[in-house]
Amino acid sequence: MINNFKQSIPSFFLVLGYLVYFILLFKTSFSISVIWMMILIYLWLSTSLYFNIYNANSFIKILSCSGIFVALSMFFLNGVEEVPFPEGAVVFHAEGIAQALFLLFLCSIPIVLKLIPENTIILNNSIDTKSNSRDIKGKNQSEDWEEATIEDLESGEFETL
Repeated sequence: MINNFKQSIPSFFLVLGYLVYFILLFKTSFSISVIWMMILIYLWLSTSLYFNIYNANSFIKILSCSGIFVALSMFFLNGVEEVPFPEGAVVFHAEGIAQALFLLFLCSIPIVLKLIPENTIILNNSIDTKSNSRDIKGKNQSEDWEEATIEDLESGEFETL
């Protein structure tokens, strides 16, 4: 029972910290909430290491999710602005949208790289094609053939190996 509780402490801190992040985002400034997000990641990392339940895959997921939260916050705070007239209209700012998309791109790279472990599919395909070309060269190395002339090709009286 206590062991299960120890394993869930970092996750509990993480969920509670994300809630505090959104509260800070709405009540105070964006910079304070980003500072809190960085402190939260270090808090999760230190508690995971202390309880010996650190996992690199979980760390990658937490970094990416936290970055995505910050990117979405940047988009809604800097990329979209509500204007008073006409009623309900919004203005999009290219600079804020570009910053948010760049951060979203950077934070999604670790997840994408984690999905394809060590490019095993690409390496296996290139090895197979090299071995097939060697087999074909080995079959053509026999001395029992001669090059077809134009007359042979036009007559259609030749054998392929």
